[in-house]
Amino acid sequence: MTAPLTITNDPLKPGMDYTRLRNEGQQLITRLAGHVWTDYNETDPGITLLECLCYVITDLGYRLGFDMQDLLAANPDSHSVGKQFFSAREILPVNPLTIIDYRKLLIDIIGVKNAWLEKAESSGTPVVFDPATVSLSFPFATKETSHLRTLNGLYRVLVDLDGSEQGYSVIEQVKNRLHQFRNVGEDFLEVRVLSDDEITIKAGIEIHHYADVNEVLANVYIVLNNYLSPSPAFYTLDERLASGHRVDDIFNGPILDHGFLDDDELSRFQRRTEIHTADIVALLQDIDGITVVKKVHLSQGKQSPVDWILKISDPANTKPVLKPLVQFFDDNDITFSTHEGTTAALPDKDIVIKKVKAYQIQEGKTAKRSIISQDLTPPAGSYRNLTDFVSVQNELPGNYGVGRHGLSDSASELRQAQAKQLQAYLMVFDQLLVNYLAQLSKTRELFAVQPDRGIATGESPQSTYFTTKLSPGVDGVEDIIADYSSGYSSTLDSIVTNPDIDTDRMNRFLNHLLARHGQDFTSASTLYSLTGDNSNLTERISASVKVIPAKQQFLQDYAELSQNRARGFNYTDNDTWDTDNVAGLKKRISRLLDIRDFSCRSLANPADPSDPTTEGFHIIEHILLRPDLPEGHIAFEGTGASGSILCQGTQKHELQDNDLINFTQTTYGNYQEISYSIEVVDEHSFLISDNYVIPSDPQVPETGNWISELQTRAQVFSFLNNVDQIEQGTSILDSVVHTQLPTSFNITHGHGLDEGDTVIVTGAQATQLNGLHKIFNVQPNRFEIDIPFESSFTADSENISWYRYPVYADPYSCQLSFIFPATIGRARISTGGQQFRDLVAEVIKRETPAHITPYLYWFEDAVLHQFELDYQAWLAAKAAPQSNSQKIDSAIKANTLLNWLVKQSQIGGIGYSTLGADFIVA
Repeated sequence: MTAPLTITNDPLKPGMDYTRLRNEGQQLITRLAGHVWTDYNETDPGITLLECLCYVITDLGYRLGFDMQDLLAANPDSHSVGKQFFSAREILPVNPLTIIDYRKLLIDIIGVKNAWLEKAESSGTPVVFDPATVSLSFPFATKETSHLRTLNGLYRVLVDLDGSEQGYSVIEQVKNRLHQFRNVGEDFLEVRVLSDDEITIKAGIEIHHYADVNEVLANVYIVLNNYLSPSPAFYTLDERLASGHRVDDIFNGPILDHGFLDDDELSRFQRRTEIHTADIVALLQDIDGITVVKKVHLSQGKQSPVDWILKISDPANTKPVLKPLVQFFDDNDITFSTHEGTTAALPDKDIVIKKVKAYQIQEGKTAKRSIISQDLTPPAGSYRNLTDFVSVQNELPGNYGVGRHGLSDSASELRQAQAKQLQAYLMVFDQLLVNYLAQLSKTRELFAVQPDRGIATGESPQSTYFTTKLSPGVDGVEDIIADYSSGYSSTLDSIVTNPDIDTDRMNRFLNHLLARHGQDFTSASTLYSLTGDNSNLTERISASVKVIPAKQQFLQDYAELSQNRARGFNYTDNDTWDTDNVAGLKKRISRLLDIRDFSCRSLANPADPSDPTTEGFHIIEHILLRPDLPEGHIAFEGTGASGSILCQGTQKHELQDNDLINFTQTTYGNYQEISYSIEVVDEHSFLISDNYVIPSDPQVPETGNWISELQTRAQVFSFLNNVDQIEQGTSILDSVVHTQLPTSFNITHGHGLDEGDTVIVTGAQATQLNGLHKIFNVQPNRFEIDIPFESSFTADSENISWYRYPVYADPYSCQLSFIFPATIGRARISTGGQQFRDLVAEVIKRETPAHITPYLYWFEDAVLHQFELDYQAWLAAKAAPQSNSQKIDSAIKANTLLNWLVKQSQIGGIGYSTLGADFIVA
C-alpha cells in the first residue's frame, strides 16, 4: 500500500522558520532603534525589507537542508575530476596477506582449478651458521644439520590445472602474478604443477525403491570427484550480499577479475594427502535416494585396497583424482541394491554421462564467470545549482523602484537617486547571501579526497572561505560597485582571506578526511616543525603551510598506500632502475616523509641537494639476497672406463668444463661427500672422476641431484668469517684470583656492549670459557660472564677473542635495510639534522611490518655511489632469466650487496642502527 502524501507538522529548522526569523529581526530592531522606530506594521517599509530578507534567508536554510549526497554531487556539465570518497573496491581490498589471499589470487587465473601455498621446509641452497668460527657457509653435501638455518618467508606454490589452457602459459601467468603481488620479506621458491594420482573408490549402497538409479550414480560420481579434487566457486556481489555477508568481509583480500571467493569454502578445500573411508561414507549418505552405505574400499593405482585410510604415495607432487567416468562406470565401482533386498535396476551409461557432463558444464560457468568488476559506490545525489541567486530587490513591491522592473523613464532625478541608494543598501545583503551560497557550493571541494583544485603549492595556504561577485543580473550593480569589472573580485577575496585562519582550517579539514581512514599525519607535521625556531609564530605557521600539500598527496594516494603497504617490488620486471617499480612500503614511507619522488634511481651526488625532488632512499629485502645456486636431477651410469662416471639428466645442465658440483639426495648416497670437477659430454650429460659403485639393487640405478659449487666460493661466500666484519676484540682476563665469582674481562679499547648482550668467546684453552655467554655488570672497559673464575684461566689472559653474537646467523629472514643519503638531513633541515634522522627512524619502525627487523643506514655521497653501482648490478642480474650461469652471477652480486649491509665498514661517514635488533655498529 502506498503511503499517503501529507504535510508534516514537525517543527521547522530555525533557518527555515519565517515567523521566527521575522520575530527575531523585529526584536533586534527594537533593541537597536526602539527609541526612534515604533511602527512595526506590515505597511512600514522597514518591515517590508525585513520580511524580504527573512524570506531570502529561508531559501538559504532550505538549501542547507538538502541531503548530503546532493550537496556533494558534481555538476554533470563541469567535467569534474574530483572525488569525494573511495569506492568499496578501491579502499577495502588489500594486497594478498594470508595464505587464503594468495590462493584466491591464483584461482582467479583462467586455467587454474585450485592452488595452495606451503611454507618451504628448506631454503633451496642450504645455509649453515657455525658459531665456533662465526661464519656462514653453504656446504651442499654436508651431513651436519645442527646449525642448518631454515629461512622464514619462503613458500612453495602447488597448482592444480583444469586443463582448459596450455599448461606452460598458465604457469607463466601464475609466476607473474605471484611476483607482482609479492610481499616484502617474502619470496617463492618454486611453482609446482601437481600431477593426477588416480584413486579407485568401490562401495555398495542401498537406495529407495523409488530412487532414480541414474540420478543417484551421477550424484555419487560428482560428490566423490568434488571431494578428491574440489573446484571453488565464484560468486557475484549480489550473491554475497544476499547471503548476509558484510561489505568489508566481501571485499577483504585481493581484487579478483571473476567475482568473489568464500574464505570458509577455501579453508575446507585443503590439499588431500590421505583419504578417510569415514568421509566417503558421510558424503554418500547425504545423497538423496541412498539409505545405507554397506562397504567402502579405497585403492591407489595397482596397490591393494584398504578399508580405513588411504595415504597418497607422493603428496608433494601429486593430487588424488577419481578415475574417469567411463572407467568408473565400466568397472562397476558402485553396486546398488534396494532397501527391500532386491537388486536395483542397472543404471544407463549414456544417461549418467549426460547428467555428469551437464553438471560439469554448469560448474565451469560458475567457476570462472566473465564478470565486469563489481563495486559499491557511495549514493549518487542529484546535482543542485547551489549558487543560483535572485536579488533581494526582486522581492520588493514595484513601487520601491528597484529590482527587475525599476523606475519609469519619467521618474525624477531625485527619485532615481533614492532608488540607487536603496539598491546600494540591499546589495550589502545580496553580497552576504551570494557569499554564503558560494561557501555552500564549495562543500564538495572542502570534503573531497581528490579536490578539483588539486594539490597546494606549499608556498601559501589554499583558501577555505569563498566569495563570488554579484552578477550583472543584479539591477544597478555595475553602476554602484566601483571597479566592478577589474578589482571587485580581488577586493572580496582580500576581505575573507586570512592566511593564518586558512592554514588552520585547511589542516583541520585534511585531518578530518585522514581520520575517516584511521590515519594521522604527524610525521610530516613534525618534519616541518623542525625547520626552524618552533617558538616563533611565523615559522610555526610556515611549517603548517608546507605540510598541507603532503597531506593532500597522501590522501589522494591513500587507496594504494593502504592497500599495498606491505607489497614488495617485482624483481622479475626488466625495469628495476629509473622506474616506479618499488615496494608499496617505500611509497608509503615516502609520502609520510613528504619525499616526493619514490622511484628507484641514483641518489648520490644530486645536482641541487636543496631540491626536494632529489630526495629518496633505497629498501633492500634481505630474503632476495639468499644464495640460489643452480641444481638439476641426474642418473649415474658406469662408463666402462675405470675412474669415470657418466651423469645424465633430463634437463640441460648448462655447466662448463671444470665447473665444481656437489651431489644431494642420491639414492644410495655413494656420491655426495666431496666436490667434483666435471667434464661436459653434451647438453644433458657430464663426466665425474670417480669409481662407479654398483647399486645394491642392480634393477634400480642410483639417482640424485647435482648443485653447482662455485670455484670461488671460499672468497665469495665469506660473510662473517673475517673478524673485522663483526664487533669483536681481544680481551684480557682479570688477573685477580676470584673464588665462586664471575669471570671478568678487561677490555683495553672499549667494547660498545650493553647489559644483557650475548658474546661468543673463542681461543681459550679452558673449554668452559669458549661458546656463547650473556654478559652483565658492564663497565666502559669491562664486562663479566656467569662462570666462576679459576686460577687456570690466567693462561688464557691474552689469547681470548670475543665477538658480539650476531643477528647474522641468519642474515636473510624477515629483515629489511633502509639506505638514506646522509645529505637528505642537511637538505631538508637547516637545524636539527639529528632530529630529522630520529623522525625517519620512528616512521620506519612504525610502518615496517611487526615481524620484520628494519636496519637504517646513512651513506655519504662517495659511499652511496659505490653502493648504488653494486645495487644496480644486482637488480639487473636478479631480473634476468635465471639460467645456471645467471644464477651464479646473481649469487655473487647478491653476496657483494649483502656484505655492504652485514659488515662493520671502515669507511668513514656511515652511520648504522638496527631499530630493534641487538647489533649496533657505531
